[in-house]
Amino acid sequence: MKYLVILFLILSITGCITSDCNIAIYNKQGMALFKKGEYDQAIANYDKVIEINPKCARAYDNRGTAFLRKGQYNRAIADYNKAIEFNTKKCSGTYNNRGLAFYNKDQYKQAISDYNKAIEIDPKSVIAFYNRGHLFNRPIWPSNCWLW
Repeated sequence: MKYLVILFLILSITGCITSDCNIAIYNKQGMALFKKGEYDQAIANYDKVIEINPKCARAYDNRGTAFLRKGQYNRAIADYNKAIEFNTKKCSGTYNNRGLAFYNKDQYKQAISDYNKAIEIDPKSVIAFYNRGHLFNRPIWPSNCWLW
């Protein structure tokens, strides 16, 4: 938090209090709050980013992860959908995280689909392989079930 105040002061002195600078400040502050487990405050910061730039994929992705941690899976999925819509470069992490939200809602086919997409985008995504393998290792599948 101390560093964010210093950053804000530097930006004020240099005259860099524009939308882009505000987005960076709110996003960094949101990430710091998230790391401290203060998800509601992190979400409030991501809300400010989205208010400034409604097409900021990173803010939707970060806010979705905060909702995921809070167990608000529908809200997380909605934010991940927006992040995917607005991201010009497809991000395997967003698909993986949305897969986790589907997994937690017991929507396993959607989770597998997202893990597969994450792996397609980044074939070296260890976490997506792990999550997909973990899901297949659960005793929830009928013996004749083929998802892919």
